[in-house]
Amino acid sequence: PLTLAILYCVGQIQCVRGNHVDSLKTYMTALSLARSAFEEKSLEVAACLNCIGVLPAFIMPIGDDETALDALLTSLNGRQKLQGEEHIEVGTN
Repeated sequence: PLTLAILYCVGQIQCVRGNHVDSLKTYMTALSLARSAFEEKSLEVAACLNCIGVLPAFIMPIGDDETALDALLTSLNGRQKLQGEEHIEVGTN
């Protein structure tokens, strides 16, 4: 979990600095680690997928909308299964 938190912070800094491709690579690394350490349907994997979806959809000048949509929907579905459809975090991620 600590490594994932650090990678998230690194990805955020890269994004703020405009290094979107590096930020996306950092989030992909975090996703790979989350999948190795936790089950596919885990909050950690869902959080990584959320970052991977938001970055190209809303921040990168020329994003990959299909990849972003897939990542966001996978994150949403995972959170719904883990937390229930009425949980507040499901609606905000």
